Amino acid sequence: MFWKRNSQKHSPRFGALEILKYIGPGFLVTVGFIDPGNWAANVAAGSAYGYTLLWIVTLSTVMLILLQHNAAHLGIVSGLCLAEASTKFFGKWTGRMLLTSSMLACVSTELGR
Repeated sequence: MFWKRNSQKHSPRFGALEILKYIGPGFLVTVGFIDPGNWAANVAAGSAYGYTLLWIVTLSTVMLILLQHNAAHLGIVSGLCLAEASTKFFGKWTGRMLLTSSMLACVSTELGR
């Protein structure tokens, strides 16, 4: 049996390369969060409103983490992207409403830049 042949005790190592293996994808996602348009919008909002909008940065970061986590799990398990899964597993009208709302969200995000 496989588990009896390879019964070596596993001792996890947490060196710099091991930690970077888990942190690396997070750095790639944050690159989309730190583009010049986003910086310009943040500086303009900060100069106009000060620290009163700082809670939005925290909320948007939490929402970004949740969305990326769920989308990654969907892709790993089903092999489908979010748009493909919504058209496959929801009805025709529900899938179209979901895709339309996500398209409008993308457009409104780009208009802020």
